[in-house]
Amino acid sequence: MRDINFFEPYLEQDRKQEERKPKLMLIRAIFIFLVVAIPLCMGGLYLYNMREIARMNNELSDPQMQANLTRINDKLQKLSELKAVLPILEQGDRALKETNFVNDAQLQMVVGSIPQNLVVNTMNLGIKGCTINGLARNKASIAELEYNLRNTNSFEGILLSECTLVGTDYDFTMSFILKGVPVSEAN
Repeated sequence: MRDINFFEPYLEQDRKQEERKPKLMLIRAIFIFLVVAIPLCMGGLYLYNMREIARMNNELSDPQMQANLTRINDKLQKLSELKAVLPILEQGDRALKETNFVNDAQLQMVVGSIPQNLVVNTMNLGIKGCTINGLARNKASIAELEYNLRNTNSFEGILLSECTLVGTDYDFTMSFILKGVPVSEAN
């Protein structure tokens, strides 16, 4: 028969506690380390931040820095004013791109169409068309100008509204509109 030891459960309980003791001690040590280390780290960060704040206050109180900040604030104010105007300008730009009007390229076509023996006194550009007033040595020069303008295929409604002989030269007025623009819009 087997001997029954009444103290054996108590002995096994002590062994289990002995096995848990190092684990509990390690957990307690980590907890104590964190309880001590976190406030120390926070205190160090607090001191570092206070030194940085003091340094930045010293830099900002420098007269040269104050002048720079004033200049920057002025530029920011101008920038905000320009940002307020930007949508208006963009809307105007979109409207101009959508509108047919005489542009630089077409103006160069008009200038390139002028014959040699013709002098342009005035050229009035409108949004949709142009009026030329000038002097020519003969009617053939005026006809050549009209032919050249028609030949560009950019203008229509070319009208010689006035042609009078002044001395040896012909004084003329010619008007035309941009091709594709209805006459009611051009007027």
